[in-house]
Amino acid sequence: MTEYKKLLFVCTFNRGRSATASVVFSGYEEIDVASAGTHRRAQAHVTSQLIEWADVIMVMQTKHLWHLRLKYWRELRGKRLMCLHVPDRYNFMDPKLVLRLKKGVLPVLEEELKRELKMPSPKADEEQFAYAEKHAVPQSMFA
Repeated sequence: MTEYKKLLFVCTFNRGRSATASVVFSGYEEIDVASAGTHRRAQAHVTSQLIEWADVIMVMQTKHLWHLRLKYWRELRGKRLMCLHVPDRYNFMDPKLVLRLKKGVLPVLEEELKRELKMPSPKADEEQFAYAEKHAVPQSMFA
């Protein structure tokens, strides 16, 4: 039986960084992913249930780390919580963001799973980008 980890990615609005991370890492068999935002206008909100569900919580900036620690300190007991230090300057599925996320997240996951991850098939990458194009958030929403 393959062990898998449940990852929660958190940013402010859940439209760019954490949404991208969710799409990128959904292609790995060993990982179950979710994403949420800390702002009241986030596409999906961080909840106690999401925190409890996750094995590892990865936030994009220190402000998200503090938000979670202040609001969900009970639920965070025993959870691995880490900051990826990804500034809010990337659009959804920006290739530079995808690369930065992979560089920051993959070593942590391999450490958590105690083995090298199986890379998604090229078909999985195509499906991810098709999903991303279909669900892209118009940039006018960020203005």
